[in-house]
Amino acid sequence: MTKPFDVITFRCTSETLGIPEPPIEEGAIIILYQEGTAEVGRYEPPMPDDPFPRFEHPTNTEALKSEALRLVAEAQPLLDSYKQSYVLVCPQALARQAEWREKGS
Repeated sequence: MTKPFDVITFRCTSETLGIPEPPIEEGAIIILYQEGTAEVGRYEPPMPDDPFPRFEHPTNTEALKSEALRLVAEAQPLLDSYKQSYVLVCPQALARQAEWREKGS
């Protein structure tokens, strides 16, 4: 079971280029932390015709960035997003603020 701010790593297999460890469910809300920024996203697993995981961003991405960055910096101060990119489990309070497009629109 994951908890907020757990770091998720992605490992390659013979079928896909991104199986999350620890496992997260399709639609899990994450924070992508890279190059000094933090963006909320929704995890979409690799598909048979596309071996890469995808991250859909909410329509209010810009409005969430500063809060996401502040929260990550407080919870994981030792992560250096300039040396490596990270995917973290998003806390529920921030995840609830994300506004998503309807599927197919």
